[in-house]
Amino acid sequence: MRACLIKVYGTPRAVPTPVHDRSTADWVAGLRTSSEMDPVRLRISTPTRRIFRLTLASILWWRGRRLLLRPVGAGQERAQARLVDSSQTTVRVVASARSVVYRVRMDSEGTPESINHSTPIEERISAVEDFVEIASRLLIVGDLKWAEVEADCRLLAINAALRRQLESTRAAVLLAHQNLGHLAVSFVRASVEDVIYLCFFVSLPPEESQKLFLLLGNWDATRSLLAQRAYVGDEVMAILWYPKRFLDAVEIKRDQVRACLRALQKQYNWRGGDIPSAAWVAEQAGQKDLYDYLHAATSRTVHFSAGEIMRRGWGDPSGKMATDKAEFREHLTAFALDQLWRLYVETCKVAMPLMEAAGISSDDTLGWEEMEPVLNRLTAAGKVPLVHAAEWNLTPDGPLRPGRLT
Repeated sequence: MRACLIKVYGTPRAVPTPVHDRSTADWVAGLRTSSEMDPVRLRISTPTRRIFRLTLASILWWRGRRLLLRPVGAGQERAQARLVDSSQTTVRVVASARSVVYRVRMDSEGTPESINHSTPIEERISAVEDFVEIASRLLIVGDLKWAEVEADCRLLAINAALRRQLESTRAAVLLAHQNLGHLAVSFVRASVEDVIYLCFFVSLPPEESQKLFLLLGNWDATRSLLAQRAYVGDEVMAILWYPKRFLDAVEIKRDQVRACLRALQKQYNWRGGDIPSAAWVAEQAGQKDLYDYLHAATSRTVHFSAGEIMRRGWGDPSGKMATDKAEFREHLTAFALDQLWRLYVETCKVAMPLMEAAGISSDDTLGWEEMEPVLNRLTAAGKVPLVHAAEWNLTPDGPLRPGRLT
């Protein structure tokens, strides 16, 4: 393994932008995928520091690389980060004098995080519940500046996504406490799309992102309003304070937005009709693997799906079939809880370059000593697969046969 040198700049905004500059997220992505990088400089402002720390410490299963992070001392105005010998890789990350120094240690074997079938559901619920409390302090979702959103709607998207995801994870915990956690799988779909679409919009130049975002927003808004008009009629719409002339103007606006979207379709060559398909967006964002794994599967929980219905039917040797098998519901609960916290961290990583402007701050009293035990519990619980082998009548001892039914 070859050593690499990384110069990290901290809070002072007077530091000039280096010739070769990457965002924190880019550097984290490089750290995940390679042990060899070009020298690179980062600018880490004070509110972003804790987010940076959690992101690094939470990249535990992507690309099969485990990573630990601990503060190791006082900071310096300018310092270095270096990968050392291959037997115990250490990256020393130093921000400004107002920061602390972090040591990142990665196992050199790159062992994937285990899939732990033995974790009691109560332990997983408790671990995710603690994560929600820590995350709500690490990322405090506040108000945005109106003028900044008018210039960049991605800030609003990041603010709304982080708020909704944390609330969804909290709701999943509440459902799990009531033995209804299997319903939380529907929350996973929205979190998956947050990662995919935010990654796509953050990758675009600001002007292009803003133009497409506003068109998609207007397309959704006009279609929803006109669908309501078609369903209830103009008389009811008037009772709801919508004058006919206003609705007619909205219809004209919708047609104008459609024309603009079709022009952009030719420019980007997207698939999916008037608006780009999620599959196309995922490809552009480099998130095709995530899309293929979770998008369609979690979509089935919010749409009519013959396959999803068949998943819920479990036979009994007595000849009965039930749709409320407790063990399968527990599996779905564990899957939802596991995915929600992981997708939240992934969303943070994607959103990091715009986090501060998106109205995100942090509780300065939150220390690593509070965060580390929570992350350790989550990773000790292991990953939960989408499809359980029992759905295919497979057991640790091989296929389930009629003579082995119990």
